[in-house]
Amino acid sequence: AKAFERICREGERADHLAWEGRHTEAQALYAEILDSLERRDQADSYLAAKCALGLLVSCCKSGAHERAFEIW
Repeated sequence: AKAFERICREGERADHLAWEGRHTEAQALYAEILDSLERRDQADSYLAAKCALGLLVSCCKSGAHERAFEIW
């Protein structure tokens, strides 16, 4: 439960960075969260989907359309 809460807080921080237009930082944090989810024994599809969507939207807003397409 603590890991889930920590990841949720990190995701909220990444969302906030993206909302502020700090896309490079947001994208790095989203990617870090996704990497940590991959390393866990049990996958959490909700967190993975939320981070992937946040990363996708941030890429689109920052003009990184090729990366957004790769994520899609």
